[in-house]
Amino acid sequence: MSCPFHMILLIILFVHPRSVISDAPLPALGDMGMSLGEDAAKDTRTEIVHSLIYDLQNINFATKIFHQKVRMATNVSFQCDKDIDVLMQSAAKKEAWALGMLDATAKPPTGALLGKTHWLGSFDECISIVTGADVEDSEGVGSPHIHGRYCTSTVGPRNKSKPERSALQLPVGLSIGICVPDSCTGSDVNDLLLHALISSQPDIVPYNTTCQTNDIEFGMDAIAVTAALALIVSVVMAGTMYDIVIIQVPRYFSELKMDKLGEADPSAGKLTGFAFHYSYHYQRIGSNILLCFSVFTNVKALINTDQEHGTLTSINCLRVVCIGWIMWFHTFTLGIVFLENPIDAVREIKETWAHHYTLHGYLGAHTFFVISGLLVSYHTLRKMNENGNTNWLKFYLHRFWRLTPPYMLTLMTYAVLSKYFADGPLWPHDGIDPECKNVWWTNLLYVNNFIFSDDKWCMGWTWYLANDMQFYIISPLLFVPLYYFGIAGIISCVSLLLVSLVTTGILSSYFKLPPSILGGTEEPLNAYGYITEYYIRPYCNIGPYIIGIVTGYLLYKVGGEEKKIRWYWNMAGWMLAAAAALSVVFGLEGALNGDLMSNHVSAFYNAFHTTLWGLAVSWVIYACATGNGGLVNMMMSWRGWVPLSRLTYCTFLVHPILMYTYFLQRRTLIYMNMPEMTFLFIAFITLAFHVSQEIPDMNASHIVFAGLTVGNAWINDSRNEVDRVDCEHRQKQCRLPRYQWPR
Repeated sequence: MSCPFHMILLIILFVHPRSVISDAPLPALGDMGMSLGEDAAKDTRTEIVHSLIYDLQNINFATKIFHQKVRMATNVSFQCDKDIDVLMQSAAKKEAWALGMLDATAKPPTGALLGKTHWLGSFDECISIVTGADVEDSEGVGSPHIHGRYCTSTVGPRNKSKPERSALQLPVGLSIGICVPDSCTGSDVNDLLLHALISSQPDIVPYNTTCQTNDIEFGMDAIAVTAALALIVSVVMAGTMYDIVIIQVPRYFSELKMDKLGEADPSAGKLTGFAFHYSYHYQRIGSNILLCFSVFTNVKALINTDQEHGTLTSINCLRVVCIGWIMWFHTFTLGIVFLENPIDAVREIKETWAHHYTLHGYLGAHTFFVISGLLVSYHTLRKMNENGNTNWLKFYLHRFWRLTPPYMLTLMTYAVLSKYFADGPLWPHDGIDPECKNVWWTNLLYVNNFIFSDDKWCMGWTWYLANDMQFYIISPLLFVPLYYFGIAGIISCVSLLLVSLVTTGILSSYFKLPPSILGGTEEPLNAYGYITEYYIRPYCNIGPYIIGIVTGYLLYKVGGEEKKIRWYWNMAGWMLAAAAALSVVFGLEGALNGDLMSNHVSAFYNAFHTTLWGLAVSWVIYACATGNGGLVNMMMSWRGWVPLSRLTYCTFLVHPILMYTYFLQRRTLIYMNMPEMTFLFIAFITLAFHVSQEIPDMNASHIVFAGLTVGNAWINDSRNEVDRVDCEHRQKQCRLPRYQWPR
């Protein structure tokens, strides 16, 4: 609910792992699949996994698929068949390269019943293999140098179009790494594996085989994106040099000279020479655009902890803590597919009460919905009160321009260049999200939470941005009635909230959705429907945003001043907020451990729990802003939160890319335990915040929509600069309302 609450739970999770990790025994063979949902063991998927593991345990894939009888029954290409023959003859002679190729092929591992469905083999050993000289096959025909090629085959039950996936996208089929001569293609390996399995495992078939290529061609799209990034880096360097050489150095020496003149003559006049020089460069729009990319100016603005009067200081803490909470959540949910023990990991998350904090990490996004709605109404209502009207075109375009450039820059880099980031047995040949090249426009238009299909997602975590933009578009329909009609506006907000709650409940009941991605109802687990019909839909997520809109209106009416309430009402508010937050986070402990919810109770929970969380968060912000926060407000208003809070947007954009890159480039799987995941989380959040600093600050939006600016510096005329320099020289308190100068 608040910063201390989040911090305490994280400390408990890491410092006392034995106190929060269940000592229950590992799931037995009959429990396989139950950890992925209470009804997963009721369907045939459990039997499929058991059958695959049992039937494949004693197979030596390399010798089995390379057997001559198997090759004779297939349509393997001539060169592939010839090289395999050379391979087998060389292996019989105990030649190192041939034995290495057999050794690099995966063998059935231990721990398969804990969900270890990736049998990787040795990727680096395979691709490093090359024959030292021309080798001969059984007929004495020479072959050129043979290189190792690493292929991955996905096998599963016959009569399925593709392997099924259970909750959290855990594959029910098995992924097997096979090392073959480089003359063999994916279809060759697929055909070999199919015929190798027919004799002993007729119910198991390979569905798809992909082979790594040693050299990935750098296409025109990659060249174009690289050139664009190089151009941005060049502009950043040019802007930084321009700022230092043309602006900062002359300013330093001029102020130094002024100090010396002041010591000699306290009544010395104004240094109009530098003032006009300084103002001249700031008043040119080209200079301003260049200065927007200055590392010097942006870093100064980033680390500046000064805040204007009326700033809701507690929000900075909420932003930082919630992005950390989301990253903690993603460390588990994005990494679970790459674990040696995903079944055990899911069981631990369900059975350990403190891990419900992990399971509900998505509430960090709903906290951002509250913050977004609150700030939109609070700041816009204040501007309407000051100016009497609002430029609605500017209202929308400014939002789009502020969010979209870093978003599209990240997407462009991710979509085109991700396949060049790394390699490995898990690394996708076409990139992490290959469909981004086809559906990127849905992200640009912020409709990617509506237009998608099973395998066509692009930056799936940006469903939040789509929701937030859609809420922003309709937000005037909520806060404008509040401004003009007060109570009537609140009634309209409550009415829309009720519509959202009813709609969410009906949809949840109709699709029989669980209260969590891990299940918790008497109905069969519908994890995919939970995501697509509920989790990413705006009409199911707007509740916290509406709560934020109303809270922003109440703070606007207070006028940014303290408004103390009686201590017992204040205590009651904090207790109710804490009870609401704790009930949302830990309320599913019973449902996930045998005390299942009915479909209607699950629908009620899905309808109300995010709104209840939004109410708790709104109370924290309101109490801190009105002087009723006490010690909590002191902690949350610490100025050290300010620089980090400015990085949360870009951190949100890049952190899943960093996580996917780390997980997919690994040569081995990860065994999940609390210290391992905690250290990964610390590394991810540190790296994500660091990378976020490198994304250029798009201060050009201020130039377009607010006048000639750089960072927070508003330049209007040279006379103001002269007055400022003179005021600083004479150590006077000057009121210059039209700009704030960066220090």
